[in-house]
Amino acid sequence: MTLRPLDGIDLNRLARTDPLAAELGAQLQRAPGGNRDGNPARLRRDEFMAVAPLEYQLNAPLRPVLERLDRAFFVETGSQVTWNNPPLVSASGLRPIVQGGLPMPGATFTTRSGAQTTFISKGDTGEVLRSDAPFTTARREPFVAAAVAGVTVGGRRYLYSVEPTATGLSLVRRAVTAAGLGRPQPVEVSPMPAGMHWPQLTALPDGRIALAAVVPHRGPYLAMSDDGGKSFQVTAWLGQTQRDELSLAHLGSFADGTLVVTTQVGDPQGLVTSLVRTSQDGVNFTPPVPVTTENPNVHDAFVVRRSDGDVDLYYLRQEQAGFSAFRRKLTRAGALGEEQRLTGPELGSVEKPQGFRLPDGSVRLIMARRNQLDDFDVVTALLPGDAP
Repeated sequence: MTLRPLDGIDLNRLARTDPLAAELGAQLQRAPGGNRDGNPARLRRDEFMAVAPLEYQLNAPLRPVLERLDRAFFVETGSQVTWNNPPLVSASGLRPIVQGGLPMPGATFTTRSGAQTTFISKGDTGEVLRSDAPFTTARREPFVAAAVAGVTVGGRRYLYSVEPTATGLSLVRRAVTAAGLGRPQPVEVSPMPAGMHWPQLTALPDGRIALAAVVPHRGPYLAMSDDGGKSFQVTAWLGQTQRDELSLAHLGSFADGTLVVTTQVGDPQGLVTSLVRTSQDGVNFTPPVPVTTENPNVHDAFVVRRSDGDVDLYYLRQEQAGFSAFRRKLTRAGALGEEQRLTGPELGSVEKPQGFRLPDGSVRLIMARRNQLDDFDVVTALLPGDAP
């Protein structure tokens, strides 16, 4: 099954099956800016999105009701897509790394010997947590950050983070060693507008480092480094329009060094389209194409190098329980392979499905699994090789 978005909800009809969600919809209609068409019995998607920040003012018992109201804007329809079932990841194959709050996976490093370390940032507290395989415990690092990302340069591993400073949010990096993290080093990104967040990095075979980051109300930018990631020069703006919503950007590369960039952009109804494009120089790009056209709401497209030198795209598609993770191949010629399902409804809603190649050819998948609206666990699972 797939989902078709609705422009609006008939609250009287919804009240027959979910009176609590209908009552909450009526409350949102009465909120400032909530009722735009003068019809209190019909909640439009743009009206719902206009008052979405109210979700953070709701007490915990009401948040599941808000989630059901959000899902009421989508109806199931028949799909011509054949999913590879059962999903590759089952609940029994998951290992929790961090539990509770708003943790999101940020960076995972793998040494040549196979040792693995992952860093996770918590959006509710700013905490940065480190966990080493087999991921039985996580310890807090002595700094706070809005987001973290990682890259390996010449065999050395670096953790990048966006941190509050006297001049606002700034990018810094620290060397990652078995003994811990090195001293923070400021990273200049010029000419990047103030307020960057969600940094993403990838190392290219020629020694350059690519950085993507998002600036609120301006969209995503790409910057390149020729000095091993000590500083970056902005080379491209990756947005679609100056009014992009829900923007993110993620990076990877083919074995031949071609840069792969995914971006996402939302519409006023909160539906997100994820796009992919490639570049040889970080300045000129191929036309963006959708990661998939089989779902109206596609988020969080991450890039993972395949063993054959092409890449796999790991991404989310909306389903009735929230979001499920999928992956598919992208060739250097620009062809997209068949979609392979990674998670199913039994796992509930997942976010940020990041894959990391291991020396034995398998892929470590790390993602956030939702417990309730603002409460997640970060979990991990092993995947056998690449997408079909």
